[in-house]
Amino acid sequence: MINTRKFLLIVSIILISAVTIGYSIFFGTRNKEEVKGIRTTSCTPYIVNVIPNIAYVNQEYFFIPEIIDCGDGEVSMEINGANWLKVVNNEYIYGIPSSSDVGTDRIELIVETALGSTNLVEYVIVKEYEK
Repeated sequence: MINTRKFLLIVSIILISAVTIGYSIFFGTRNKEEVKGIRTTSCTPYIVNVIPNIAYVNQEYFFIPEIIDCGDGEVSMEINGANWLKVVNNEYIYGIPSSSDVGTDRIELIVETALGSTNLVEYVIVKEYEK
């Protein structure tokens, strides 16, 4: 016959081990702030519309990025890759290419907030205006 004390001892050890392992896995997958009850927020802004891929010599090129962010403050923008483009008031991209800009430019638009940043890489073809 099985000794009742031994049986209860073995069952208790198994249950205590299972509960300990379960809590370790549960709390081990959480970061320290969540365990303490502090909620952390991360938010990476992103651009939801597409940069126009064609620009014409001596014609205005204009792009207003639609940026989705957490609404926690100011958004800053930076543009790299084409000397004829600039960011105006952190609101839109503007430029007028000249005949020396004809060709393909690799454009990188960097959007940054206090909580994160992202970049969008596109190509803009500058060509003579066609009537």
